Amino acid sequence: MPGPDPHESTCHVGKRRHDNCGTCKEIKTSEGGAAVVAGRKARIGRITTDIRGLDVILGGGFPDRSWLRSNAGRRHFCTQHTMVQGGTGTGKSTLAMNFLAEGARKGEPGLMFTLEETREQIIETGSSRGWPLAQWDKQDLLRIVYTSPVELAGDALLQQAKDLVEQLGAKRVVIDSIAALGLSLAIEGRSTELIYALVKTFRAKGATTVATNEVPELMGTATISGEGYSYFVDNIILLRYVELESHLELAITVLKMRGSGHERVLRELKITGDSIAVLEPFLNLRGVLSGIPIPEGSNPESRKEGGASPRRSETKK
Repeated sequence: MPGPDPHESTCHVGKRRHDNCGTCKEIKTSEGGAAVVAGRKARIGRITTDIRGLDVILGGGFPDRSWLRSNAGRRHFCTQHTMVQGGTGTGKSTLAMNFLAEGARKGEPGLMFTLEETREQIIETGSSRGWPLAQWDKQDLLRIVYTSPVELAGDALLQQAKDLVEQLGAKRVVIDSIAALGLSLAIEGRSTELIYALVKTFRAKGATTVATNEVPELMGTATISGEGYSYFVDNIILLRYVELESHLELAITVLKMRGSGHERVLRELKITGDSIAVLEPFLNLRGVLSGIPIPEGSNPESRKEGGASPRRSETKK
């Protein structure tokens, strides 16, 4: 009987180019959403979200693992890291918690590292959405770990993350948020290095990660990844405010999905007390990403002269 395949394990290298891994190479998207990697095909596993419309724009769900099969028939996979980015109040934490909640419902243990809300606050928020977070905690299906930003120590956090993932057998991990984590670690002078090491730890343990990242811009031009973390992030989901009929609405789009096809349009995101839904695209409008869209064919100067606000497109509720 042949020995174990050395490549049938989790890739622990979190670099954009996996220079230290003989099987993982830069993934280039080919037709049909598959990826071709130096003569090998990569197939992206999906984790469905159970959110109406979100799986559509993600091409089937949150990317889970990129399975590579070499010409020799050997298999190898890399777990994926997704960043949900947006301004304050755009629903980043809600989408991330839904990712963990769906895992708990399916019996997949999850782990949440939070620096912004305490465990008690998150459990209370989850209850309002119908998520029995305290019950899942008792069943070892979800663990919420709050660390005060002023008490955070980088090396201690790395060790704690490794221990908890191993103890819980976590398959899903949420970091809320990368921005807060980066600010807390900045005093050590190596925030990017430590965050990269944290993501690398989760990859090595076979956990799929979703991290939130808050940016200061509410509308207008915004940087893609705030502090420049995009080089080790596989996927980026962007949430933005949009002004429609003098009301602030939410827009969602996928900016980046490594090695996989995805939808490239802006859709309306609707978050209510107990539901999340991704609705139809913003039609007959341009400049939606700026936050202040205008109807197609209209004069942009009309808004400056007191013209009417753009009307929302007809959507299928």
